[in-house]
Amino acid sequence: MGITLREAGKLDDAIQVLQKAADLGSAHAMNELGITLREAGKLDDAIQVLQKAAGLGHVHAMNELGITLRATGKINDAIRVLQKAADLGNIQSFNELGITLRAAGKIDDAIQVLQKAADLGNAHSMNELGITLRDAGKIDNAIQVLQKR
Repeated sequence: MGITLREAGKLDDAIQVLQKAADLGSAHAMNELGITLREAGKLDDAIQVLQKAAGLGHVHAMNELGITLRATGKINDAIRVLQKAADLGNIQSFNELGITLRAAGKIDDAIQVLQKAADLGNAHSMNELGITLRDAGKIDNAIQVLQKR
């Protein structure tokens, strides 16, 4: 119900429902609560909840934590968390790690990570790889990647 409320734009109601489930120890509910808090602009609260869920081993929460840390400008922390999630096999985390590396100016690392995610079949990563290659001045490579999409 909390996710449905969030998708309907009723963030305060969603937070209340998800908080109750999170208080019962559900890492999934904590992850969804963290996402909802982030969407409500409550980034510090989102980080706190997502850290708890990530600490319980919830790999999707690690990914969401990395995204939220990046949104607050904590790029190095975001890279660390996203790398851990990617190491655990979360394909979306490879994509988010690549985006975060690009934001940190680590273009060659971003290209390498995004290429790996694209090779794993993440279509969004192919787009991000093309953007990163373009930004690096590798226009021909960017065109090749984007044409595969």
